[in-house]
Amino acid sequence: MVRSTISSPRKAALSLLPIAVLIAACSGGGTVTVSQPPSQAATVASPATVATARPTPRPTPVSTVEPSPTPKLTAAPPDPEATPVDAAAALKIGAPYKLRANPANKDLSASFELTIGGVHVTETITGREITNAGRLVGEVLVLQIKGVPVTAEFFEPAVQGAARNVGGTITNTTISGVKVALIKATAGTFGMVMLHREFLMVIGKKPADTKPLLTEVIKANK
Repeated sequence: MVRSTISSPRKAALSLLPIAVLIAACSGGGTVTVSQPPSQAATVASPATVATARPTPRPTPVSTVEPSPTPKLTAAPPDPEATPVDAAAALKIGAPYKLRANPANKDLSASFELTIGGVHVTETITGREITNAGRLVGEVLVLQIKGVPVTAEFFEPAVQGAARNVGGTITNTTISGVKVALIKATAGTFGMVMLHREFLMVIGKKPADTKPLLTEVIKANK
């Protein structure tokens, strides 16, 4: 449970980042195990085989065969699933707010490899800072989940898992006809919404900023 006082949305995002792991666990109902990269096993060379000398046979004349043309090798098209996609790059927000990429902000990107009930799950987080007249007022994160079906029924258990993870309370409401959840915890207040089969988290620098920022994100991306 997070009990620190948040002075910036950057710290809020960092403390709430483990929510992503819980979101995947909600649908599986099994034990979550973070997969580790396989260790490289040492290769043991087998003893060399001693060659036995044999008499060289006389060469037999071989008829000349016209070589067939060598086919040209064509590179396979790149697999879009193999390349991480910055889903947050497609986000929009209403005025007077703007979205800003910041590679130096490590809270805006993360990746989790999980095994849930024998199923491999990948969670990717990408995000943007939210500014108003150049001043940082919040952050928006996109949580993409592969390996489990992300449906509308997935939203409620995901919200409950997120709230448990931070010891927060949930307020369900709608914004522009879209179901949202506002989660209030000691660490801060953040909003969650499911748009286009992806989870969005909005964290305001001030708790009172979260809902207005979430509202502008939903309106701009419906």
